[in-house]
Amino acid sequence: MDAKEILNDLYAKISKHSGYQIIHEDIQKIINLPYKPKINRYEKERYEFITSCTNISNKSVLEIGGNLGYFTISLLRSSANKIYYYEGNKDLHDFLIISAKLLNLIDKIEPFNEYYTFQHDHFYYDIVLLLNVLHHTGSDYNMNTSDPLKQIIGEINSLSINSNELILQLGFNWMGDINKPLFKNGTKKEMIDRILKDTKDKWSVVKIGIPVLNNDKIEYEELNDKNIQRNDRLGEFLNRPLFYFRLNSSLNK
Repeated sequence: MDAKEILNDLYAKISKHSGYQIIHEDIQKIINLPYKPKINRYEKERYEFITSCTNISNKSVLEIGGNLGYFTISLLRSSANKIYYYEGNKDLHDFLIISAKLLNLIDKIEPFNEYYTFQHDHFYYDIVLLLNVLHHTGSDYNMNTSDPLKQIIGEINSLSINSNELILQLGFNWMGDINKPLFKNGTKKEMIDRILKDTKDKWSVVKIGIPVLNNDKIEYEELNDKNIQRNDRLGEFLNRPLFYFRLNSSLNK
């Protein structure tokens, strides 16, 4: 079985986090998979916002929960120096490894087929990419938490030890269960206020991106008085703010 066939087989496997992310266009050109996620999570639009916040060139990046590697490959295409890629699902991890080999990018990736635990990490990263992972705490990793929001805040703050920049996105419901809301009223303002309040000693927010619908197209705009309002017509995912933090100046390394 050649690499293209293996990628087809890996992508077709069903698991909790399969079908979550689009395949990077450079890989899609090679293998021409017919599949697409059932839910659009706007990877390209989010990546445009990320690159509007910070210069990726020559930086090291920790990507936690890398899935199929769309962001890892995109970061390397933006001249990132090295990506530390964590993904606990073996099929997704292997998909990224084979993809990176096909694109001659594997030498710039340090892959870990495990869930990042936010403990005992002694590496330094210029940027941490932490997109839609933390609401799975106590389920995919760091099991048996009794206070998920408190644990999430602790995990965000722990990253200040070994990084200068953090790009964060978080779901409103613990483990994706609408019966387990992390924020009582499920509003963007409620999430933003709580995250900023409890991380301000470690992180300073620089930009917050909010997805909005403009001329039938989703775009991420900077936070303002209008787009902070919850828009239920867009669905839960498109109500999730995208935070760009820099290390609090008092902690600068």
